[in-house]
Amino acid sequence: MKATTFTLLATCLLLLASAAQAQDTTLVIAKDTLIDPSSGVVLREVEPSSIETYNTERSKAEHKSRTMKATMLSAAIPGLGQAYNGKYWKIPVLYGGYFALGYYLKFNHDFYIELRRDLINELEGKPRIYPQLDEARLRNRIDYFRRNRDYLIILTGLAYALNIVDANVDAHLKEFDVSDDLSMKVGPSFAPSNFNTLQAGVSVKFYFR
Repeated sequence: MKATTFTLLATCLLLLASAAQAQDTTLVIAKDTLIDPSSGVVLREVEPSSIETYNTERSKAEHKSRTMKATMLSAAIPGLGQAYNGKYWKIPVLYGGYFALGYYLKFNHDFYIELRRDLINELEGKPRIYPQLDEARLRNRIDYFRRNRDYLIILTGLAYALNIVDANVDAHLKEFDVSDDLSMKVGPSFAPSNFNTLQAGVSVKFYFR
């Protein structure tokens, strides 16, 4: 009975030792193995020195993905990319500009429609909305409000495009190095000219430490 118990105990110890050894071996292999952190799947065995290169490439890929996501969000809903980048203060500015553009666009469009209808009434001999305006002045007013409306439509499209560009640039600048290793110095500069005199200017110098 004692012999059997001893044998079972020895067997259990051997199994635990084997498992521990296998675990240690796995850990050693993992140091030189490329593993997907999200799934834990072994991708391939690599040299230890290439792990840093992989991390750099992965960081660049993630940065590109974040930039693309911010751009697409702002293209889908203006201001959403700014929220994704954490620039919430830009959202009321953006929609304030849209509101102003929309208000003046509607204002000019309504007057354009009203004056054009008045011109039609003038040509057809019907009662006029603005009888104080003759046909020439009426046509000038119609052209004026139509031109303003068209310009505001273009400005609205540019504001939409600027919203997309802003989200893209903000996403890029989130990874920009602004550490103390970078510095800039602006100062006067003097260079000789063709007339044996000094030509004054401004120099901008960047320092990388």
